[in-house]
Amino acid sequence: MSDSFTARVPVPTFTKTADGNIYMARGDQPVKRWDGLASDFVDAGVPAPGTAVTLAASGTGPIVGTIYAYLRFLDADGRLSNLSPLSSSYSIAVSSGAVSNALNASPIKITTAASHGLSTGASVKISGVRGNYGANGRWAITVVGTTTFTLDESEGTGDYTSGGEWSGGASTINYTNVEVPTDSRVTTRQILRSKDGSVNVFYIDVTDTDLTDTSFSSTNTDDDLGALEEVTLMDDNGNDFSVSVHGEPPGLKQVLISHYSRLWAAVDMTYTEGSVVLTNSSTTVTGIGTGWTSNLAGRVLYPNVSGNTKSYAIASVDTTNQTLTLSAEYDGTTSPFADYAIAPGGQSALRVFYSKVDFPDSWNKEEADGDYLTITEDPQAGEMTGLMPLSSSLFVLFEHRLYRLEYVTSPKDDGRVFLGTWRGCVNQKCWVTVEGNAYLLDRKGIYAYDGRQAQELASDLQPMFSGRGELAINWKNADNFHAAHYPSEQTIKWFVCLSGMRYPRHALCYHYIHSRWWVEEYSRPVTSSTVGELQGGRQMYLGMDGRQVVASNTGSLDGLGTTDGKISGTLGTSTQVTSSDPSASFSSAVVGTPIQITGGRGKGQQRLVVAASGERLTIDRPWLVRPDNTSKYQLGGIRWIWKSGMLRWVWTDSNDVRGFELVFQPDKGSRLSVRRYLDHSTEADPMQYDRAQSEGDGSATEKGSSDIVVDTTETTGVVEHFFDGVRQGRTKSPMYVRIEVEGVPSTERQKVFEISVHGVQQ
Repeated sequence: MSDSFTARVPVPTFTKTADGNIYMARGDQPVKRWDGLASDFVDAGVPAPGTAVTLAASGTGPIVGTIYAYLRFLDADGRLSNLSPLSSSYSIAVSSGAVSNALNASPIKITTAASHGLSTGASVKISGVRGNYGANGRWAITVVGTTTFTLDESEGTGDYTSGGEWSGGASTINYTNVEVPTDSRVTTRQILRSKDGSVNVFYIDVTDTDLTDTSFSSTNTDDDLGALEEVTLMDDNGNDFSVSVHGEPPGLKQVLISHYSRLWAAVDMTYTEGSVVLTNSSTTVTGIGTGWTSNLAGRVLYPNVSGNTKSYAIASVDTTNQTLTLSAEYDGTTSPFADYAIAPGGQSALRVFYSKVDFPDSWNKEEADGDYLTITEDPQAGEMTGLMPLSSSLFVLFEHRLYRLEYVTSPKDDGRVFLGTWRGCVNQKCWVTVEGNAYLLDRKGIYAYDGRQAQELASDLQPMFSGRGELAINWKNADNFHAAHYPSEQTIKWFVCLSGMRYPRHALCYHYIHSRWWVEEYSRPVTSSTVGELQGGRQMYLGMDGRQVVASNTGSLDGLGTTDGKISGTLGTSTQVTSSDPSASFSSAVVGTPIQITGGRGKGQQRLVVAASGERLTIDRPWLVRPDNTSKYQLGGIRWIWKSGMLRWVWTDSNDVRGFELVFQPDKGSRLSVRRYLDHSTEADPMQYDRAQSEGDGSATEKGSSDIVVDTTETTGVVEHFFDGVRQGRTKSPMYVRIEVEGVPSTERQKVFEISVHGVQQ
C-alpha cells in the first residue's frame, strides 16, 4: 500500500443476470440479490454447514457395506450450498465374523468360524476371501446350518485358499449430529449418502424442511438410492461438481458483471474512510468516522503512520463500537488520529473470480484450486478498476491498461489473458458500449475502443484532464465519476467532478454520430445514472442529492405538471426567505421543486421551495437579490445555458450588419434570452438602448442589461436581432464574439433549432 491514501467508501455496482435477478456488490458486505418482487435485497448464495454428520446403523436388513454422508443446505428457490465436511467412513456390521471356507460351487457355500445367527433372505457382505474370489461382494443368503449359508445366484471361481470376513446388513441407517441452520436464507436440508464402496457419487437420502431436528433415519437400500437424485462430486477429469463450487459470492470484490452465463467479480474494495486510534502494544484499533462492517474481518489493516512498515491481519470487527481486533499487537507509534487503509492483501488485488455456469450464486473461492484468474502484475497498469464485456470477450480494466480475457471451455482450463490496449478506465462506471464499440474515460482523456485499437475522442477537452485550472477534473474524487448513454439522443455523458467538488455537477457530453462535444453544468450533484424504461421506451434516470431520482429529458419542468395550479407569473412582495404572488393559491405539489427568477429584479436566481401557503412560498435559503414586483418566476423551471465558441468578426470599415437569427419552436411564453460576449471578456456586453419586442421584431432589450429577450410566442418561430454600434475600426475595436443562449421552459419543452450569427467569418 502507498504512504498516502485517497479517501474511499464502498461504491456499489449492479448487474442483471439472464434469470432476471439483479446482483449488487460493495466489497465491504456480502453480495446482494434482488428478484424484483421482494421488498429489498437479500444476501446472495447459501451458507454451507460446517459440521460433519455422524453415521450409525441398526436392525437386521439388506443395507450392507461401507458408506459416507454429506449435509447441504438449500434456499427457497433451490439454490445449493457447499457440502459439509465428509463424514467418517462407516462399515455396516450389525453382526460379523470370520470365514473359514468358501466352497467352489454354484451357489458358493460359506462356512463361518462360529455360529452366524443369520436367517434366510438376510444380506451379507463378504470381503477378503482368497482363491474363490467370486465370493467377495454383497449377497442375499440361504441358511444351510448354524455355521453355513449359501450366496444366492453366486458361482465359484476357484478353490478357497484363505482369509475372509462376513458382515450382516442393517435395516436402518441413523444420522445424528445434523447441523441446524441459523441463517434465514436456508429453508431445506439434504443428507447425501453413498452406496457401498462409492466415494464420488452420492444420492439424496433425506430431505428436511422443518430445520429443527438433529437426528434422522433411512431404510433406503443401495437399490433404493439408485432410484433417487444422483449427485456427482467430480467428473472424470477431476473437476469439482458439488463439493466447493457452491460457495457464497466473494464479498471482498466491489465489481460484478454478467457475461456468458457466469457472474464475474473483480476489484478489491480498499476502505479508507475516517481515521483510526492506534495504541502501541494493543490489539484494539478504534475507528473515528468509520462505517466498518463485520465483512472486513480477515482482511489487512495498513496504518499510515510515519515509520510504520507493517500490516496487521484483522481478527474481528465490533460494528457497534467501531473497533477492530488485530491478530497481533500493534508495535508502531501511538496515534490518536491516523490515516489507514483496509484491503484483502496478498494476491487478491490481481484476481478475477467467476461463478459456476448458470449458477450466479455458486462460487469456488478455494485458495489453492478456486475458480479465479490472476492477472500478471504490471507496475505501469495502476490499480484494477473494473470489468467490461465487449463482443465475445471480457476485458479487465486497470487505470492505465485494458486486458482481454478469452476462453473456450473453462477460464481455468483454457483461458488466456493478454494486453488489449495501453489505455485504461478510471472506474467501473465510466465505460459504456454502443453498437460494438466501447467508450471509456481514463486520466488521458476519452477514447473509443473496438476490441482492437483505441481512438482518442476528446482532444478538444484536453485542458480539463491536466488537473490544473478552474475547469480541471478533480481526480481525487474519481470514484464518484460515472457515464450514461442516452440512446434517444445518440449521446454519451461522463459525469465528473471539477476543481473543489466531491460529487459530479458537470458532464462531458459526446454525440457519437456527429462527433460533437459540449460540457453541461447542473445545479445539483448528479451522483449516479442508469438506463431503464419509461412508457415502453428507453429512459435515462439520474440519481441526485436528497435521495431523489429524475427521469432526464422527459418533460419541461422539474417535478410539476399542468394540473398543479399556478406555476409561473409575477411576484409581489418578498422577504429574504419568502416570496408571494397575490394572484396565486399554491398547492402542496410545488413543495420540493425549484423556483427560478426568469426576469426583472433578481433574475437568474434559483431556490428550492420548502413550504407553500396560499399566495406565499418559503425557500430553502435567503435571496441574494430580493425579488420585487418586477420579478418574473417559474416554478419547476430548469435553467439551461448554451454558449458558442469564439467567432471572428469580419474586418471592415463600413456599417455591416451584425446580429443573429434564432430559429425555435413557438410556445406559450417561456423565458428565452441571448447575450453577447466580446473578445475574451467573461462579462456579457450590456445593451445601449431600450427596445420593446414590437420594435425589435420579437426581441427586446433594456439599456444597461446584457439580455436580449426573445418573444417565444412569435408564430413564425424566427427572431432576427441587429446589434447596436456595428461600425468597427481596425485597431481598438472588438475582434471576436461569442453568443450565449439561456432558457427556462414553462409547460412546454423549449426547442432551439438554429442560431445564425451575422457579420462573422465563415
